[in-house]
Amino acid sequence: MLELSVLVIEDQDLQQEMIVEMVRRLNTKDVYSAADSKTALEVVSSSSVDVIMYDIDMPAIDGLEFMRQLSEGGVRSSVIIASSIPPQLLAATEAMTRSYGIDLRGVIQKPITQAALETLLVRPAARPRKAELGPAAFTVGDIMDGLQQDQFEPFFQPRVELATRRVVGAEALARWCHPQQGVIPPSAFVRLLEEAGKIDDLMWVMLQKGVALCAALKAAGVDSLIAVKLSLKSLSNAELAERVTEIVEAGRVEPAKICFEIAESAATTDDRAALQNLARLPQKGFLLSIDDFGTGHATLNSSSAFHSPS
Repeated sequence: MLELSVLVIEDQDLQQEMIVEMVRRLNTKDVYSAADSKTALEVVSSSSVDVIMYDIDMPAIDGLEFMRQLSEGGVRSSVIIASSIPPQLLAATEAMTRSYGIDLRGVIQKPITQAALETLLVRPAARPRKAELGPAAFTVGDIMDGLQQDQFEPFFQPRVELATRRVVGAEALARWCHPQQGVIPPSAFVRLLEEAGKIDDLMWVMLQKGVALCAALKAAGVDSLIAVKLSLKSLSNAELAERVTEIVEAGRVEPAKICFEIAESAATTDDRAALQNLARLPQKGFLLSIDDFGTGHATLNSSSAFHSPS
């Protein structure tokens, strides 16, 4: 018997029945089904689910938002993406799912076959379903040690141009790859760094690694933009624009390939140094975009695309 509990999320009744039957043929322990992500979240919260199979195009809550909610809820089920969307967009979705720290078993292009399903389900045991312990409490000292030991990495979330469905850029999302605790989300360290006046230490790491990726993509013939978050405290650094320029030039990347995302509150600040940087960065060729720093919640009219300086 395949010791796995599987949740199938599919809004088409016939397809749901077919997929559930294929999963059962693999002699799985339990098979659950849901027609939408809201129902799926209820199943996950009340049942032991090892693997979640879902489509990106779901009613109520789309697949990407569903993944974010799973990540923030501490759910450790592994996932399988099954969708009929174009391969390029599916690849971007795959990268975004991994950026949430989710165990992605694989991607299946619809129509689903028994062989493809068996390949992804019959493999070593899934990760624990849910975190048994609450999030560890870290001190600023712990975080600074992690920065000094190069444990922080940008997880690059793809930016897709809706008209062409091309991946045109990526946003550097800070994650702490802790040697004991695993991948730690920004909610565990951003606020503490800001309160301690140390957020720049994280920002420089994200910028340097973002520039390195941008340079590597350019060398591979890929024209891409990289977005890096800037907090109001970082903007208040009078030397910000000059140091940013030095890092980007040292990495042999054009300023126009780097977009700085700032919180809406930063865009309306009256801090003199911040205002100066908001003017100088575009003058040096960098792009600016408005986002909610550290929260991951962006509005469509603020940061759904990269904005050129006006």
